[in-house]
Amino acid sequence: MEKINSLRDAVTRHNRWSRANPDKMTVFVDSGHICFSGDTPSFAYDYTVILFVMDFTGDINEFT
Repeated sequence: MEKINSLRDAVTRHNRWSRANPDKMTVFVDSGHICFSGDTPSFAYDYTVILFVMDFTGDINEFT
C-alpha cells in the first residue's frame, strides 16, 4: 500500500536512528476492511498500521 510505504519513508527520512538501522524497523497492516458509504460508488480503506521498532534505546518521542 502506498501510504504505508510513504509512512516508512517519512520516518526513515526524519529519524536518524531509522536511517542507520533500516532493517530494525517494520511497518505493516494488522487488520482492516473496506467501508462503503450510502448509494454512491465511493469507498474508503479502514486499517490499523503497526510501526514495529526493534532494539531502540532512545526517546519514544522521536517516533511520535
